[in-house]
Amino acid sequence: MKYDSEWCGHSKNIFLLKSPELTVWTQEAWGITPAEPKSDPFRLFNVRCVSLSQVVNGKYHGEGSCSFTDPDGDTFTGVWTSVAGQPNRWNFAVGTGKWKGIQGEGTWHAEPAKKPFPDGSGAFCLVHSGKYTLPQ
Repeated sequence: MKYDSEWCGHSKNIFLLKSPELTVWTQEAWGITPAEPKSDPFRLFNVRCVSLSQVVNGKYHGEGSCSFTDPDGDTFTGVWTSVAGQPNRWNFAVGTGKWKGIQGEGTWHAEPAKKPFPDGSGAFCLVHSGKYTLPQ
């Protein structure tokens, strides 16, 4: 099945190192998918993500995992990657309940807030689309 979805939330960055040659940080993010449109199979899900990002000599690379929990408490978790100059990728990894056996992939892009908050946190929305399958 095809999907087009969005979730919005906030994140907290923790920097390990900031230098011209290497910047390394972790990020934890929390959010929710909107109630509309009703055609979105992932509407009203809670979302939690963790990631590790780095910029090496000006080139960005990030990867992490996100877990989505539906209103019934069933979940699916996936892995994302982001490499400078390439589309951001998402792969479904594992699910529980009605999402058990989920497979598929997609692409995504973030729409960040205009500027981060002073404490290193920020607000954003993430737009994603792709395909997924569930066992019969």
